[in-house]
Amino acid sequence: MAPRPRKPSGHALDVGAVAEIPSIFANWNDLPVRNIAYREREDPIGHPIYRFGIAPGVDVKSLADFGGKRIAFSHGQAQGALVLRALQAAGLTKTDVTLVELPSTGDAYPIALASHRVDIAPIGGVLIRRYINQYSPDGATLIEHGLRDDPSHLYAPQWVLDDPAKAAALAVYVEFWAQATQWINDNPEAWIEGYYVKDRGLSQEDGQYLVRTDG
Repeated sequence: MAPRPRKPSGHALDVGAVAEIPSIFANWNDLPVRNIAYREREDPIGHPIYRFGIAPGVDVKSLADFGGKRIAFSHGQAQGALVLRALQAAGLTKTDVTLVELPSTGDAYPIALASHRVDIAPIGGVLIRRYINQYSPDGATLIEHGLRDDPSHLYAPQWVLDDPAKAAALAVYVEFWAQATQWINDNPEAWIEGYYVKDRGLSQEDGQYLVRTDG
């Protein structure tokens, strides 16, 4: 008899919204999951999700300057994958830099940059704007990486997809996911006010910045 797929304790979720790395990481760890939906940005190079924050006073002008630097790194997350792609694009390997393992939660990366715990870190969303506004007087900078970092997926465990009722429900969910995405594209001001301001507690200015950077 073939071994049963390993299941996490709890089974709290049937589907998750992630970047491109978690499903690869899950399968690498013998957790069978499948991507069931995909979206990308219309202009991913012109509107990246992440930019590399450079610590105050550190001389980094391009990916080619990453050699010998301390770089914030998170295993199994999109930011970690971007770091590895950036090194590859620069013709560098992991041995040419110091990867400092840090979870990319909250403002951990901007704080690590400001405190000189790392020299370089991929930061995204409103943290980009806040980092440069707060620390550029001290010499903090940003650089563009010129790489795709935008793939987004819905993924589900195989045992969920093997359940006909749940598989049918997820098919309907994917339709609404796509419709919601289109609604956001068509109604940026309502999205800013209803989600970024009222739900997330951001300012109007922060919300407008995020919509602009989404492209």
